[in-house]
Amino acid sequence: MRTVILIGVMFGALTVSAAFESPFKWQAAVKDHTLAVRVLIPAHHYLYEATVKIVVRDAAGQVLTPEQVPATLAHHDDDYGDTAIYPAPAAAWLYPLSAAVKRPLRVTIAFQGCRGATDHQPALCFMPQNLSLSVDADSSGGAAVPTPGKKTAAGTISETAHDDRAVLPEALSGFTVVRSAGGIMNAATFLRFISGEEEESLLGHHGWLVMVLLILLGGAGLNLTPCVLPMIPINLAIIGAGRAAVSRRSGLVRGGVYGLGMALAYGGLGLVTLLTGAQFGTL
Repeated sequence: MRTVILIGVMFGALTVSAAFESPFKWQAAVKDHTLAVRVLIPAHHYLYEATVKIVVRDAAGQVLTPEQVPATLAHHDDDYGDTAIYPAPAAAWLYPLSAAVKRPLRVTIAFQGCRGATDHQPALCFMPQNLSLSVDADSSGGAAVPTPGKKTAAGTISETAHDDRAVLPEALSGFTVVRSAGGIMNAATFLRFISGEEEESLLGHHGWLVMVLLILLGGAGLNLTPCVLPMIPINLAIIGAGRAAVSRRSGLVRGGVYGLGMALAYGGLGLVTLLTGAQFGTL
């Protein structure tokens, strides 16, 4: 029952995420020694100026400064109050490219936008997003080069996932994971985690046999809960207990197979949860 609910929640989250995919399309191209970073904004949509962060670096790590930025429009937002936005249909940032600029160019973009209310649909704000572009151009023009993990046609951009999975590995390649943790921590626990001090668990001074015994007792106690108790006679009928029993050996085999299936299902789910850590909790 709980497994079905969990799978339904996960499927629903993925479906909602796909349904509300951002409609803002970013492009980058080099022409006449100028890099143009442009976003196409659908009708009745807009981007918040305060959330748009564009960083352009050349191959040597030099950060480029735009010579032209798009004009903004004053907008009253129900959540942010009076703010500046980039309205439809498009906005563009222009970066001059001198001879000292080394190719390829790396462009990282962070932004968030919304859809205004119309007669046919309500207002909707999209999740903040992060994109990565790689532009390598010769004297005749430019084309975006796909970042690893996604194929794109010349002249288009390569979009990473919302969590910057294509950007973070490069930035963190020089670091080593010393320890990891998940969940909510108070200040004292977080400081112990940072310093590397081991916090003794509640059962840390007991042996593994005591822990296994407590797990078995806890599992047996779950049979007394309202959602599990009615399943006991049904499960007994499935494994052939009572009048339907063929033999003790048959009941033992059926019960063992049933229990093994449960153990594999929940054990596998627990292993996935353990390996994904905070990402599983976020989902």
